[in-house]
Amino acid sequence: MTLWFEDNFEGEFSNLKPSTNTNWSYNVNGYNINIQNSTWETITVVGGGPCNVTVYDSDLAGLSANVALSTLHLKAVNSVIHSPALHALRGVSATFTGLKTGFFTDWKLSEHATGGPLPDITLVDTEIRAGWSLSAFDETHFTIDDSNILRLRMSANPGSIRTSNSTVEELMFFLTTNSTMSFQNVTIRNVRVFVPPIESTITGDITFTNDAELTNWDTGSTITRNYPVVVSDESGNPIPWADLDLYTKNGTLIWSGRTDGTGKADFDVEFNDDNYEDLMELVLEYNGQSISQKVGLLSSTPVALEIAGTADAATWVTINGTIEYDGTPLCAMVLANGQHLFTCGNNPGVWDLYVPLDQNGKITLFGFCSGLAPFKATLTPGQAQNFDIAMTLSPPDSQEMEVTVQTEAGTINPNYVRISGTVAYDGTPLCTMVLANGKSMFTCGNNLGTFDLEVPLDGNGEITLFVFCSGLAPYKEVFIP
Repeated sequence: MTLWFEDNFEGEFSNLKPSTNTNWSYNVNGYNINIQNSTWETITVVGGGPCNVTVYDSDLAGLSANVALSTLHLKAVNSVIHSPALHALRGVSATFTGLKTGFFTDWKLSEHATGGPLPDITLVDTEIRAGWSLSAFDETHFTIDDSNILRLRMSANPGSIRTSNSTVEELMFFLTTNSTMSFQNVTIRNVRVFVPPIESTITGDITFTNDAELTNWDTGSTITRNYPVVVSDESGNPIPWADLDLYTKNGTLIWSGRTDGTGKADFDVEFNDDNYEDLMELVLEYNGQSISQKVGLLSSTPVALEIAGTADAATWVTINGTIEYDGTPLCAMVLANGQHLFTCGNNPGVWDLYVPLDQNGKITLFGFCSGLAPFKATLTPGQAQNFDIAMTLSPPDSQEMEVTVQTEAGTINPNYVRISGTVAYDGTPLCTMVLANGKSMFTCGNNLGTFDLEVPLDGNGEITLFVFCSGLAPYKEVFIP
């Protein structure tokens, strides 16, 4: 049985428990509810609009807030709730932490969540048995940490859910497109791909349980998974520049790549109606050794490959120098073999980096500064000691990048703004460095030409966005979100 409340309903209930009821009634505030000779196998209390509902001494399958309203108040006292839920929330950016199972003497959602608007849920001397259920609908962005989730449902177009340090009993995709599910240290048991159209992406570090199942796949669905890979020797040393190949179950090569200086790589697989049950084969070739591992939709990540014996780790070296224009030290970005810093603050124009050598024993050094032409040089470790980067003006006819930007409320910090967009030249996505109010990322690899950052506003409430790409004029835009 489901009891649904909205329209500013106010009421209290007690002894809502699975049973056979000869006579149950609620006759308050103009409501006339009478139930006779009925069996309730499960009972769910749902707030579907503004309401104020309290349940006492009850055993509920669910206590669910089905709309993002601060005027929706649900309270359970001396009760058991199998799965409290935040369901069908739309247009919400929120962060949740500590949505756990267990017994709670005095628990408030407001003390475990930021962002919103969000409903008001209070638990007093109440047990949560199975875990929470959360559903993200259109234009919704959730961040979840340290939680026990019974069902995590993505139904947004667009939308995103970032989950860390948590367990998820069931991961569901339902009528969702242009959505992303990101994980860090999360254990998942079951996945349902249910009711197309579905076009969604899964990224991050996931442990699927030994009994994990794909319990449903509806025709017309597409799930893209990003697989991080870590290659090491028996002692745990990373293996740099190792060759990797990915083959379909029929032996067709669909991806080739290499580990970087830290022994890491990643690749994407698009699963559809034709291959969602397939196991592919990832093959590592290194110093005469060949190692393979099966990879499928429900494979844990990162994919860890280990070679026999002990191999030499990547050689890291310290490099340093200055960056200036016409003799004047610059506040700039210096980038070398994946490591970077900003030459600003108390010691402008001075840089010092610890970097891995590439497979050829070289260092590719970049310098970026607004209004000046990007700098690039490939150096030996010796050449990169006390190296002076002399920046030059961008030519008047420098080719310009095409940058698109969107903004919305931040989810990591309520005082931050989320900026996302694309970078291209003549319609081609670019590998670039994006910098905004001290936060940065690269638009390379699997997110070629796309960026997504959460940044603080400056003292004027503005964001200063820079984009740097070798061979093209730097991009700068100052705007108020």
